[in-house]
Amino acid sequence: MLITDKLIFLEMEKTGSTHINYVLSECFPVERIGKHTRIESYVDGYKTDKFLIGSVRNPWDWYVSLWAQGCKGSGKSRLKGALYNGLTTRKLVSRSFFWNDSRDFSLTLGVFGDIWNEMFKPIDSWRETYENYESPELFRKWLKLILEERCHDIVRIWPSYIKRPLPSTFGLMTYKYCSYFLKNFPSKNIVNSIKNIDDLKVIDKRNNILDRIVKVEDLEDDLIKSLQAAGYDIDSRIINVITKNKSNKINTSSRLSTEFYYDDETVALVESKEKFIIDKYSYVRPIV
Repeated sequence: MLITDKLIFLEMEKTGSTHINYVLSECFPVERIGKHTRIESYVDGYKTDKFLIGSVRNPWDWYVSLWAQGCKGSGKSRLKGALYNGLTTRKLVSRSFFWNDSRDFSLTLGVFGDIWNEMFKPIDSWRETYENYESPELFRKWLKLILEERCHDIVRIWPSYIKRPLPSTFGLMTYKYCSYFLKNFPSKNIVNSIKNIDDLKVIDKRNNILDRIVKVEDLEDDLIKSLQAAGYDIDSRIINVITKNKSNKINTSSRLSTEFYYDDETVALVESKEKFIIDKYSYVRPIV
């Protein structure tokens, strides 16, 4: 989370947040509160006079970027991200088995299921999916594992996604979007009331905290408009900082075009899991 005198930027993974952070840090005095931090850690009761912005990305592109990060680093796990490390290592003692992302403590029989799953998690299969960023077959295998066949394997990284009845209806991106940008998510009362996409649309309309969002595909223009809406006068210096690295984004993953990685089956899989974001931000499925 990045805070200026006029706004708060809430960072969602793989949605241009590193580049937006760079721009804000270059243009204004800023305060950083962690990284990919939810607003509850800074504002009690979600009450703030500051302008709230976030960022979002085409879901098909988001999954490729999320996977490609784990493919980089030539064995340096620190560079591969928390998701890669959580999927390719085994840890039988973890606070995530007992606590979820809402800091709710839960000691139920489900804990033993989490530990059992961790014991037999196919870490070699997960590692194999990250071996070559130029392989669409490995990406498709990874996508099916993480959205369908082995979604429970992420319990150590994003516990509330698994501990709530979400994976059968929504994908990881929708879960992360709601976690950062919706009040009281993923509390049990809110999540248990969501049975389908129409329920989620109602919750989003009532609980979304953002004043404006930046789409990665229109990052520079959307960021300028967001800063103006927050009350900043945009001069040539700020415009230069925003646009000078347009073709050289920070923290990008080595990868090919999004269309290269998908087939009809995996396009449809993302479309079904991320329909909420696709509909809300008018994203169009890739042509494969």
